[in-house]
Amino acid sequence: CVGWNQYGVTVAGSSSVSSVMYIGDYGNNRILKWSLGATSGTIFAGGNGYGCAYNQFQDIYGIVMDSDGYLYVSDFSCNWILKFPSDSNSTTMGILFINLTLTKRLFIDLLTNDLYVTTDTSVVYKISVQNNGTIDKTIIAGVYGSAGSRLNQLHSPIGVYYDYQTEYLYVADYGNHRILRFPSNSTGGTNGTVVAGITAAGGISSKKLNLPRDLIVDRNGIMYISDGGNNRVQQWLPGAKNGTTILGSSTGATGTGANRFNINQALAFDSLQNLIVADGNNNRVQFFNCTLIT
Repeated sequence: CVGWNQYGVTVAGSSSVSSVMYIGDYGNNRILKWSLGATSGTIFAGGNGYGCAYNQFQDIYGIVMDSDGYLYVSDFSCNWILKFPSDSNSTTMGILFINLTLTKRLFIDLLTNDLYVTTDTSVVYKISVQNNGTIDKTIIAGVYGSAGSRLNQLHSPIGVYYDYQTEYLYVADYGNHRILRFPSNSTGGTNGTVVAGITAAGGISSKKLNLPRDLIVDRNGIMYISDGGNNRVQQWLPGAKNGTTILGSSTGATGTGANRFNINQALAFDSLQNLIVADGNNNRVQFFNCTLIT
């Protein structure tokens, strides 16, 4: 892409492969399956009230699908990750994948089906299923129970991204207003490198972030950051000290227009590099078309 159309289309989701998105409908305690162009979605999981039964949710925080079509859902208040088969509906009972305290955002490496999980215990876990079915849980960033601003600490991390090409781990360190990158051999307590934002100094300038919620990294190492506290998406080149606002408001303004956000949350690319952004307080998902050189 050379850019993205600044005016998004309100959709439930889009994928150039399957034209389907799975949405964590936090306020309604359910997962929706929504096709591109549809005016409504269908309930894929939950929708049975607020609770911690295996067909309920309390605080949906992250959802990812593995290479076999299973959907994993992290529930912050239930302290677990549930797993649902591809043919789930509102009556389906999820399978308990793992108990995990204050679990938040998820990322999956589709080559291995390893899960990367942020938590409000100030750490990131890597969760792997072994050939014998044993589940291994390893802290790969942060210090358990020790929120802080040092390079080996995290403060309320949310977004997480694993780059299988470089084996770098990226974390949206929400409370410290920064993105940290950790090396491939990172363990609990390993120092990260600040690759975007200024530690503990939130703000609106191009050098700063304000409570970043999520990030993704393209094959050129360019970061795209959901800078939710500033209602914008920032593009950050490798080694750069400043980001560039590519979507939303460069001044931090909120709004309901097609070119505005109100506390944007998760973001993702489809296979054509179109950007999809969950616009939290506007209760919508926005789709931004990639602009190509012709």
